[in-house]
Amino acid sequence: MDRKPLNPPPIDLMDMDYPENSELTPIVDVEAQLRALLTLGGSGDDSESIHPPDDYFSAGHEQSRASVGSNYCSLSALLTRSWDEQFKTILTERLSILFDQYAQAARPAEEVPLQDWLRAAIWWAVQGKALLEAQQHVTETEGDRHEDQKSTRMEVLQGLVNLAKAWWICHHTLTQDMFKIRMAACRMKETPDSALFDQYRAVLSYLHGYERRMAAALCTETDTSATIDLDRRLWISYPTLGVYNGAILDNSQRQAWEFPAMAFGDTGDLFCYRSVVVEATLIHPDDPSLPASTFECMFSIMRGSESWQTIGVLASQVQLVHITIQSERAHGLVWKDVEWDVARHSMVVRLHHSETLLRVKLSEDSFASIWRLAHDILAAETDLVAGEDERLLFDETVKSCQYVNHDKPVGFPAKPVVSCRVRLLKKLSTVTYGTGKRKVHRGLRIIVATPPHTRTQRRVTHDLPNSCPLAYSLLDAEDESPGLLLYLDEACSSFIYLEDPEARTLLHSLLLDCLPLRGESDPKTFLISSYAIDMQSHGSETQATKHLDSGESQASVIEEESERESRGTHYGKTILSEHLRVVIQNEWGSITDRLNIGPGELTIALPIHDNNTIHLHRPPQEDLSMSVAHDLVSKEHLAKIRCLLQSIQTKPSIRIVKFKTETELHSFQEAVTGFRVLYDGLATRFLITRRRKLLPLIKQWDTNLARIQLIQRGGRFQIIAFFHQFRHWKCLNFEITALDDTEKMEQKGECGVRIKDAKYALPLNESGSGEGELPSSLCLDELEFPTEHSDVAIMFGDVIGQLCRFL
Repeated sequence: MDRKPLNPPPIDLMDMDYPENSELTPIVDVEAQLRALLTLGGSGDDSESIHPPDDYFSAGHEQSRASVGSNYCSLSALLTRSWDEQFKTILTERLSILFDQYAQAARPAEEVPLQDWLRAAIWWAVQGKALLEAQQHVTETEGDRHEDQKSTRMEVLQGLVNLAKAWWICHHTLTQDMFKIRMAACRMKETPDSALFDQYRAVLSYLHGYERRMAAALCTETDTSATIDLDRRLWISYPTLGVYNGAILDNSQRQAWEFPAMAFGDTGDLFCYRSVVVEATLIHPDDPSLPASTFECMFSIMRGSESWQTIGVLASQVQLVHITIQSERAHGLVWKDVEWDVARHSMVVRLHHSETLLRVKLSEDSFASIWRLAHDILAAETDLVAGEDERLLFDETVKSCQYVNHDKPVGFPAKPVVSCRVRLLKKLSTVTYGTGKRKVHRGLRIIVATPPHTRTQRRVTHDLPNSCPLAYSLLDAEDESPGLLLYLDEACSSFIYLEDPEARTLLHSLLLDCLPLRGESDPKTFLISSYAIDMQSHGSETQATKHLDSGESQASVIEEESERESRGTHYGKTILSEHLRVVIQNEWGSITDRLNIGPGELTIALPIHDNNTIHLHRPPQEDLSMSVAHDLVSKEHLAKIRCLLQSIQTKPSIRIVKFKTETELHSFQEAVTGFRVLYDGLATRFLITRRRKLLPLIKQWDTNLARIQLIQRGGRFQIIAFFHQFRHWKCLNFEITALDDTEKMEQKGECGVRIKDAKYALPLNESGSGEGELPSSLCLDELEFPTEHSDVAIMFGDVIGQLCRFL
């Protein structure tokens, strides 16, 4: 009679080769014996008895009998239930003969905590399942070779004995009155033993398919287990631990209750990817005199159905060892703490708060599967968890997402997936100056992952570097869900649909970096006439091709909150800032110009004949980024933007910002430099009379037109000047102090102000000499050491203006 248990496929016990004078009773005889055992009320034909249905042991006993009347079906169901109850009673009694003495070996059964009994049931179910599956695999791959038949059958029988241990604990021990109340309490979620109870129910479901096989092998009149050396113990022996070792081998209090100490199978709240029995050895490398302690444990890899992190749990059969390995460092050990010893098929864990090592030895097959799972976990953590130089910006479950790859297929589903997780991270790097360190923007990284309620996790991750513009489209689904289409690269794109417009606005704003984050100020907004980028490195007024002109736009300046400023008074918050940026938004996209500058990096220039324009000179810059509305730009324009971004990263560039009014320009200038403009006007002459004659042939410089600004930050005052067609210099700036002597003056019909003994440095070109092209822009923060002491006269024609009021 061919019989197939529920799971896994059976291993035929009828052909097993047992020792001489020992034969396993065929299943048909087992049925007859169990029918006889279940006869109630006496013996003989006249005795009243309850028999199982005739086809109970057949493969089709669970099929419905649609052709039979309803009364017969009800009676048949009643008889079947009675047969099941009696069958379990007889099986329990027979298994008690095998295991009862081993249950009492360590301590009375009533003194064993409920959690230990639950662990023991899971423990032996895992052991039995592993043996049966291993032997089934050997039979399928290598065939039934005669020399291995006896060994294989012994392994199969030991596997059934292990399953029988779990079955006996579940149906005998845990049904005792002393455990009934606590077992009922375990059904409540989020209680200490509820996760273990779920695994206990998974064990019950699995063992149901092996009940007849266990009965055939262990409960016949010819008890083969009595003549074969099998492992019938229920409890594993463990060494005695001191208080210190016991503390470092138990971090279960750091882990939430939803994860059990050991797992057998999937439940409604948990996915179990693998559970294996291992040998863990506690080693004290700092104190070789301490003996090594070895523990037989179970290592389980599992994930909650509502959790994104996969954890590993190493636990002993009793409540002695309980170590969790997870993704969050705040909770203890993480997967990066595990070192893999491939040669020894083991993993080594350095326990926190001690120098103690735990070496976990696995079998060759178990090591291969566990290492593969751990490798996948680490890869997922690398994608999903923010690294040391990354900052999480966005982490939400979106309504649906569809990932499109025109290049090659990936593991992510091609069709739209609901409830995907979308994460956006900012990539940073640390740069060092002589005055300190700061973080600079190095692009974004976006991750899309399938929802956690799916057992197999799929994810895709894409870097969004500053060297390429981010192309996007705003769209709506058929059900009016707000959507965002991101063109991740030339071959990949992603449709992301969110629950509400606010969520789309948030994600879109974070992609443009136009939203103030924690510790940043509210944006200062300016209306600008144009924003252009010129790749010419010098000459503020020379003709040059504008590589990009945004036209009329809105400029927003975002900076660190002033109350969080912890720097000294010499440098303002715009220097060494990690937050200062200008976001230009126009009809076709946006430009995010990060001015988080180091000392001397940002220089400015002011045109003589255009009061509403300012030039910002920048060295090669890697943190400027752009985004474009894909539907509003041509492919040619998109290619030009890409080339411009790549050039900005390697060559100096100039930002030319034109405002509608001079007042707007002054407000913007203060926002990006930290200096407030007190005066801005044109001088008819700028006269310098030297006191130190380093160049004896030149005693005086005189210009016929200059743009003058008096600027202030804190207690510092500066004069900056830009000259028109002056052959010696193009610009000059120096600081005004309270010790400087100033006076009004009139000369040849002109009025002005004289600053006596002004201290400044001669402008030098990049080579450090006075020869060649001189700079056309000024650094406001790092003034060169003043080598010159001269009288400076600034003349304004007939009217001095407001400059004298401040001087």
